Amino acid sequence: MSNRSVFIGDLSSFVNETHLMHLFSQCGPIASIEIKRSASGDSLMHGFIKFMQEDAAKLAIRYFNDKKFMGRRMIINSTNSRAPKKPYDSWHKLTLHFTSYRGDGQDVTEEILDSLCSPFGEIGDTVVRNHAPIDVNTAMMNRKNMLPITGKEIVGYAVVFFIEAQAAQRAFEALNHQMIEGISFQCSISAHTAVSVLSAQLASNSQQSSQKSSPTAYQQQLTKQASSSPRSFSDASQSMNSGYPQYRMENTSMPPQPMM
Repeated sequence: MSNRSVFIGDLSSFVNETHLMHLFSQCGPIASIEIKRSASGDSLMHGFIKFMQEDAAKLAIRYFNDKKFMGRRMIINSTNSRAPKKPYDSWHKLTLHFTSYRGDGQDVTEEILDSLCSPFGEIGDTVVRNHAPIDVNTAMMNRKNMLPITGKEIVGYAVVFFIEAQAAQRAFEALNHQMIEGISFQCSISAHTAVSVLSAQLASNSQQSSQKSSPTAYQQQLTKQASSSPRSFSDASQSMNSGYPQYRMENTSMPPQPMM
């Protein structure tokens, strides 16, 4: 049975049907596109595309599954199969609370945050959870930065999932309480990530301590030479201390005593 429809998951909340039409029309003619939305009209970040031809649906799965589009790595698969799930539980979460003072009305999208955070390490996914203009009636002044509120500011928060804990820690240290390109950030990392970073640091410190206390290769070589069946105690001592001058007594026995 032919199947011309594909499921599209993990879309950016800023993606609309026009974006998908431009992207997926490369695979072939499209019959319909639908992004699922809530009662309030907000994107549920998944949808469906129906192609005119089955081959176009197969191309879409082959070329666009697990590819980033507008900051998120999409899941594309046939509607006849169950969509795979990303391993969020094993990834390391950095939460970003942001306020944009840019004043140009530009959204703080997953694409912007992915570009900002990717230098710190590989990212599994980026999700903007909340994004809205600031409420002037309840916040006439940002008390932390003492910046005036104009009503054009955008506030929200996002989650960046790093593959490695150390990458999340680096991003936290670089972005927390910082203003970058007109966007201020307050960050936190998950307990899972903090424990992973601490465990790695303890393991590294333990390894360094072990290396300092372990014998050097030169000392190990001398010990091996000394233990290889020495002919006498003096020979063994000479092997163990070959870097120093050796003084050996030719005759250690007492001379014979005269007969009385």
